[in-house]
Order: sequence, then structure tokens, then C-alpha cells
Amino acid sequence: NGTTHTDSASSHDYTILMMTNAEWDSSQGGQFQLTTKDGDVVEEYEYIPGRVIMLPSKHPHRGLGPIGEYVYRSSVVWRVTPLDTYLRLNYSGRG
Repeated sequence: NGTTHTDSASSHDYTILMMTNAEWDSSQGGQFQLTTKDGDVVEEYEYIPGRVIMLPSKHPHRGLGPIGEYVYRSSVVWRVTPLDTYLRLNYSGRG
């Protein structure tokens, strides 16, 4: 199982997670959890192929490992800053 972590300390960043397995049985586990800083579960999402979850990157979270031997799950994660925020933070006040 993954450890509770954040993807960024910035309140401007977002994490986009996509569950990429082509097939998945919910009995195989692999849930995604939003947690407190101490690791207490606040919300839990079942691993569903194609599911996309977006959350503030500073929010603690973790992914649970699959149950069973030779069972693999994959996800793709992007950390993004909205363009208007990025431009305001990096280019405001430039002539």
C-alpha cells in the first residue's frame, strides 16, 4: 500500500489521477484514499478503469495496492497549475 503523501505544498496546484487498467475487479482492491495529515481516511474511491479524480495537490492521499499475487494496477498522475494562475504568479507586473 502507498504511504500518505501530498504532491505539492502549493495551494495553486492540482493533481489529476487517471486509473488506467483496461479491466479491474473491485475484489482486487486498489482503492484511492483521501486522508488527513495523520493518515485517517476521509474519502475512498474504488479503482474503476478510466476513472479520473482531480484534487488539490496539497491534500494528503494514498493508493492502496491490489490484493492477490501477480495483480497489477496502474495509474497516470499529472500535477498541474491552472494557466491563469501560472501567468498571474509568473508574469504579472512585467512590462
